[in-house]
Amino acid sequence: MGPDQTLVLINGKRRHTTSLLNNQGTFGNGSVGTDLNAIPASAIDRIEVLRDGASAQYGSDAIAGVINIILKKDTEGLSFTAMGGGTQAGDGAMARLSANYGLEVGNNGGSIQLSGDAYVRDRTNRTQHHDLIIFDQSALGNFFAYPFTDNPDAARAYDDSVLVARGLTRDDFNFQVGDAKIVNLGLFYNLNLPLRSQKGAFYSFGGSNLRKGEGYGFRRLPSDGNKMVLSKFPNGFQPNTVSDIYDFSVAAGFEHEFWGMAFRYQQCIGQ
Repeated sequence: MGPDQTLVLINGKRRHTTSLLNNQGTFGNGSVGTDLNAIPASAIDRIEVLRDGASAQYGSDAIAGVINIILKKDTEGLSFTAMGGGTQAGDGAMARLSANYGLEVGNNGGSIQLSGDAYVRDRTNRTQHHDLIIFDQSALGNFFAYPFTDNPDAARAYDDSVLVARGLTRDDFNFQVGDAKIVNLGLFYNLNLPLRSQKGAFYSFGGSNLRKGEGYGFRRLPSDGNKMVLSKFPNGFQPNTVSDIYDFSVAAGFEHEFWGMAFRYQQCIGQ
């Protein structure tokens, strides 16, 4: 089922979905999910998962189940983790620093948690040689790939002559294939202020997240004039996808028990 049919809660309250509409030819096409990467892992105490459908209680967006993320409430001071790594090929270097600081607020057991997460990952590249280069479709009649030309050897020889004339090699046409480059920065807070009567509390939580990414699409070859302007890209090009994603959310509410019944008011802002 689509990612927007699993409901995501934070402290039992609905988490907003993203503004990114999935329009690629992949699973979940046309759906809008919830960005879990915008929540720092250091802010999470535990995660509760309801695998059964819960649309009768929560609505149609819970038909595939519910994920409830419970934020930390303890006041144990500062904790942090750091990690790093890379690949054997020498690319894909990554570093992550997560921190959480909890302190007591007031004299009634109140607390506030401040959490942050910084994650940086460089791209990886597992490119390979390819032969989809032929520059001039009129020269040989076929131009998609060497196995489909009338004379593959002549097609390769023609390409080699064009490459030499332009001062290029076949390595100049390799695809960028691998993981995207990512920078992910997030901050979160969780505030709990119980009343003196211990029958009610004011609460608030939320945070912000910034993510920058850069990935690559399939190379546009100079043999396909329908995908480029050859006067501008005579040797073809490989498009890249650059994303700048900003996420912001605040939730605040008040709950109190009257005559054995619980009453709650809450306001949420998310974008």
